Amino acid sequence: MKKKLIIILFLSLTNSFSQSVDNPNLVEKIKLKSANFLLEKGEIENIDNYKSKISIIEILETKVIGYNKIGIYRLFPHKSPSNTYILLKKNSDIQFIDLKDFEKSFKSIFKFLNSTTFDDEKKIIYLEKIIEVYQNNNYSEKIKL
Repeated sequence: MKKKLIIILFLSLTNSFSQSVDNPNLVEKIKLKSANFLLEKGEIENIDNYKSKISIIEILETKVIGYNKIGIYRLFPHKSPSNTYILLKKNSDIQFIDLKDFEKSFKSIFKFLNSTTFDDEKKIIYLEKIIEVYQNNNYSEKIKL
């Protein structure tokens, strides 16, 4: 938990020097949809103060949501134990991915990657990072309290 908070603090400091490319209203809409997704998954109890309960961080560049038009993000609640989910973003379109359904998830991710202009090397790096998320979720050993 402390590690996540330190990472979040570092990322918010780093991102303060970047320029947002998304409209603030779009960013808030994505955050609210993300909070509702985590609520449906049972990862958070309610969406009161949802901004302080979740993080949405680009998986390669570690930028928070709003600084890339197209990207793949880690979505996770600020609690332990919890799972990390994948958020696919292309302009204002978003899609949530629960990696627990491995085959379905990766079909969606491949479809998304093929719709981008990312080169093959970047696509491979994205896939490696997503596999790390899958492994870190450790579905078989996670015990929900």
